[in-house]
Amino acid sequence: MAKNSYFLIKCQGCGLISVSLDHPLSKSDLQACYDKEYFTGRVYKNYFEERNFRLRLFERKFDLVKRYFPRSGRLLDIGAAAGFFLEVARRNSFETYGVEISKPAATYATKTLKLKVFAGELEDARFSNEYFDVITMWDVLEHLPRPVGTLRIVNRLLRRGGVLVIETLNTACVNAKVMGRRWPLYLPPVHLFYFSLGTLRMLLSKTGFKIIGAIPVQTYSPFHQHKAIRYFVKSRAPLNVLLRFFGDVVIVVCTKQA
Repeated sequence: MAKNSYFLIKCQGCGLISVSLDHPLSKSDLQACYDKEYFTGRVYKNYFEERNFRLRLFERKFDLVKRYFPRSGRLLDIGAAAGFFLEVARRNSFETYGVEISKPAATYATKTLKLKVFAGELEDARFSNEYFDVITMWDVLEHLPRPVGTLRIVNRLLRRGGVLVIETLNTACVNAKVMGRRWPLYLPPVHLFYFSLGTLRMLLSKTGFKIIGAIPVQTYSPFHQHKAIRYFVKSRAPLNVLLRFFGDVVIVVCTKQA
């Protein structure tokens, strides 16, 4: 399957879909991809001006985190963007840290919100082993050129008894199957890997994690733009049954394997 002049290839063994690249993406390639225009027109209309909306969304995501880790502690958000989730976590008595490849976004988080956000890749941040109680990756995994390597670092950084929360796209949803290459989340070269719950479970097991919770959510459809209006609906049924088939994003909560 081809889109945006890139080929998406599917592993016949495990079903994982990835973008075929002529050469591996370097750190400078990634930084160029996530420049200021990424947040102010190329992908988002203006991410920085959406702070109030994003805070409300992240408050609901934080409630999900608290369901699995009810006490406060030390939290790392990988792919922290402008730091809005960290702002919510800090309000809730967490000691917060972030990692963000985009220099403009990291600068906003550190200068405007006074957060601790490392501008660069996780492997260069040099955190101590088992330093964090909670690690979150909201809409990040699909962007990573080396997800296995990143998750192995995450495993080293997470304490026993802590939780890893990952939100990523779900290729097993009906929308993806019906729309094919027109599915909005097929977005190379921004999205490099495309997961189902099955391939995600395989990846996490390989890197030392086990899934203890999976929550399907709906963000895109053929009929509306991405506004995250359906995150964490309060009605459990019958809408949650439908989300098992139409949820184009999945959130998984993980712990370290024994």
